[in-house]
This record gives sequence, C-alpha cells and structure tokens, in this order.
Amino acid sequence: MPLFLKKALQATGFVLSTSVLGLLSMITGLFWPRGARWFARAWGKGLCGMAGFRLRVSGLENLPRDGGGFVVASNHQSAADIAVVLAGLPGDVCWVTKASLLKVPFIGWHLRMVHIPVSRAKAGNTAKLLQAGAQKIRDGAMVVIFPEGTRNRAPEHLLPFRKGAFLLAEAAGRPIVPVAISGSADLMKPGALLPESGVIDLRIGPPVDPTIFAPGDLEGLAQATRRAVQELLGHPPDERFDDQRQVASAAG
Repeated sequence: MPLFLKKALQATGFVLSTSVLGLLSMITGLFWPRGARWFARAWGKGLCGMAGFRLRVSGLENLPRDGGGFVVASNHQSAADIAVVLAGLPGDVCWVTKASLLKVPFIGWHLRMVHIPVSRAKAGNTAKLLQAGAQKIRDGAMVVIFPEGTRNRAPEHLLPFRKGAFLLAEAAGRPIVPVAISGSADLMKPGALLPESGVIDLRIGPPVDPTIFAPGDLEGLAQATRRAVQELLGHPPDERFDDQRQVASAAG
C-alpha cells in the first residue's frame, strides 16, 4: 500500500474513532462515569492499533490486587503516551486534567464528571484534587498523573516531580505505582501530525507505599517514586534533581 494512502486511512481512522467513541463516552458519562472511562480505554487501544504501536507491557504482577484503587505516576515523553497508558494498563483509568479544559463546551462538562480537573492557579485547588481523587481511588480507579507536569523534550533525564501525585496518594493512603514509557518519543515526534509505527515499552514497577514515610514527607515520597521510574527506564541516578530541595522547589 502506498505510504500516502496508508497515512490517509490512518488519519481517517483516528478522526472517526475519536468522534464516535468520544460521543459515546460523553453520553455514558451522564449516568455512569466508570463506563465512560471504558470507552476511553477502547479509544486508546484502537489508536495504538491504527498507529502501528506494538506495546510491550511488563510488570503487570506489580499492580495492587486488593480491590482498592491507587495512583499511577508515569514519565511523559510524547502525545502518544495517553493512548499507551489507556491501552497498556488494565482497569479503570482516571486522569488528572487541566482545569482550563473545563471552558470547552461539552468536553469540559464531561471531564468534570468523569475525571479530575485541576488548576494550579486557583486557591483551594489542592483540596479539590484531594477530595475528587481520593473518592475515585476509593471507588477502585487508578488515577494517572504525569508528575513531571509537562512533556519532557529530553527524556534521557526526568524532570523534577511535582507534588500533586504524592499529596493524593498520602491523602488516600493508597500506593503509588511507578510506570515508565520508552519509545513513544521516537514514534510521535513534536509537531508530527501522524505517528510512525514501532515498539513502545510500558514497564510497571513495584508500588511505593506512602504510609512508610513520615506524614508530610512529600519530598521523600517524590524522590523514591522518581528513582523507581528512573530504574524502570534504565537511567543512572540523576544527581542534578535528586536533592530534596530541588524536588521541593518544583512542587506545586
């Protein structure tokens, strides 16, 4: 098949699946948020298939199996990471999203009901995050956060981790599961409209238990989680960002 035709079919598939599954998710979210998130997982799997991503998932045995939810802390390399997480993690995936998206008609209403919108600029934001996130965790969801706060354009070094994921895990008293994604930055480059096909690894590490840290020791919890993600990526310790004061300065 000629490359231009393959890309045209790929783009058409992306648009159709996003439109149809997005609409179904919005309708379902009016009365069943968990079901709405199921459509998001179907969308993620479909996009990975159409893009030609071959996912290699390892460490599924590390996911907590006690019926409770947990926090997932993953590195973030490219726009493909959302679909990769949805396709690779089994279960009810819930996202922490930017509150600015609430201004978008329909999409904003959907995010408010189904996921956890957060705005760092508003007072009381931390309380809203903890309340909404803890409830979804109690309902059994895995709440996914990219603690670097943005896509990392230099994936050989993790950015300092922001504190939101660790506040949430501490408040809920539930584990943080470190996750490492590698390969997505090569297949979905910045500015590219369509991805390349290839292999993406998603590695799941043993949970980090927030209850073993002193109350309020978010820096220690952040460091432990960041080191776990580094190990999953095969990176050596990064002394530039391992100092607690630098993690604290990036918090928020």
